[in-house]
Amino acid sequence: MVAVAHDITVEQGATFTLPVVCFERDPDTLQLTVRDLTRWTGAMQIRLTADSTDILATAVVAVDVATGTVTATIDDDVTADYVW
Repeated sequence: MVAVAHDITVEQGATFTLPVVCFERDPDTLQLTVRDLTRWTGAMQIRLTADSTDILATAVVAVDVATGTVTATIDDDVTADYVW
């Protein structure tokens, strides 16, 4: 699994939650299955632009191994402090 960058809009003063379900594709059958996330950790930072070195906020990341879901959350009290 590789890290990816996406443009995301976070509303000031709102709780931001991003759930992502991770799948993997069998190269022979092309069927998708939920990725085994055992021992995986996650991280997410909000930056003004992809090239910016300033970190505006860091998400709390939870990994649900049973469902293959990674959820990043930034609480409203964190987003309220920023103008972005």
